[in-house]
Amino acid sequence: ARQPEQKKERKRAILEAAVDLWTTTTFESFTMSELAQRLGLAKGTLYLYFETKEQLFIVLFEQMLEEWLAELAQRYCCLPVPATPGQVALVMAESLEHRHPMIRLFPLMHHLAGNVFEEEEMAAFDRRVLSYLLPVAQQVERCLPDLRPGWGFRFLLHARAVTIGTFQRADKPEIARRVAIENPDLRGFDITFEREFLFAVEALLRGLLEMSGDPQVE
Repeated sequence: ARQPEQKKERKRAILEAAVDLWTTTTFESFTMSELAQRLGLAKGTLYLYFETKEQLFIVLFEQMLEEWLAELAQRYCCLPVPATPGQVALVMAESLEHRHPMIRLFPLMHHLAGNVFEEEEMAAFDRRVLSYLLPVAQQVERCLPDLRPGWGFRFLLHARAVTIGTFQRADKPEIARRVAIENPDLRGFDITFEREFLFAVEALLRGLLEMSGDPQVE
């Protein structure tokens, strides 16, 4: 690939293949060699586009995050004002239904960025992420006018933690799922991500709305 459009297309193909491989591997078992093999490329060709596996994952995550948050902001624009906490939570839950590869990347990002970026690069990365988050935070506050100003962003920070924790609890090995199903006293551990995430995010929003009216809460 020599022309700019060819290089752009090659990079897009690499990222798409990386997503497919990521859905069936862990970060430790993901290799650039296997990715190159899937693409029919020499391993060295990948390093013309991404210097390390870590850099590839960071670029992949940022692309996924930007696309998701742009969709989320647009979907929140369609909600009535005022919306209910349940409506706001449902939109977020539905937007994540087909984004499990991105959710799996959430816990890795701070570790990877800390290993790859210098201080100025980290600041630039965080500012880009902030630019993706702020339109969503503004839409959340528009939909929930009783929410304290600035708490739309606060909600998104806590929703990230809810996303990671709920997904890790739901995405368990098959043996753990069987044990939960076959033992009545353990069935509470057999959860689905979508249902429990919706419950947790609505509870988070209701709590934030209640706390918004308390002047003692900072």
